[in-house]
Amino acid sequence: MKTKSFLISIFVFIAYFINAQCIPTAIVFSNQAQVDAFPSQYPGCTKILGNVGITGSVENLDSLHQLEVIGGSLSILNAYQLDSLRGLDNLVSIGGNFTTLSSPIKSIRHLQNLLKIGGNLDLRGLFSLTLDGLSNLDTIGGSLKIGSAFLQNMSALDNIQYIGKNLEINNINPGFSFSTFPNITTLDGNLILELSSNMPNLNIFPNLTTVS
Repeated sequence: MKTKSFLISIFVFIAYFINAQCIPTAIVFSNQAQVDAFPSQYPGCTKILGNVGITGSVENLDSLHQLEVIGGSLSILNAYQLDSLRGLDNLVSIGGNFTTLSSPIKSIRHLQNLLKIGGNLDLRGLFSLTLDGLSNLDTIGGSLKIGSAFLQNMSALDNIQYIGKNLEINNINPGFSFSTFPNITTLDGNLILELSSNMPNLNIFPNLTTVS
């Protein structure tokens, strides 16, 4: 009887371990029904080993609240009804790139628990954006690329300690207050700034000593 109970416990543990890491190595959500079905299809899933794509008619990400780790890249492309990242509140790490493009996302404040992005952080193509949700992000393994005509400031990125490659900022409105990145002393890639000639405040990288 004890042996049978032990075997059952082992099987339960294995099933939980598989579900916790998620079965698919990559998944694409192109409509709301697919997002809503995720918790029932992958109960207990906290980690997707591969890439996650969000596109099409997805309206909200509420049903992805259990996700903590994306091992590959997170791409939000042409999700024309998605204006918020609510549902990704528990996401701690993205192993690959985080890319957003041509979506009506206005705020990424629901990424307040995100600590690390292993690849690039690309926030171009969002015409109205606040970065207040990235206040705990400390590591970007690749490049940081930002371009938003209505971006007002970047103070939410002040906790970043390391950028592995390039920093590229362009298409910023003239009223932008540019004072940020106090913890960066070394930039391992290129520094590319395409800014208006009448930018009122340009206090960037106050402690930067080396650009590779």
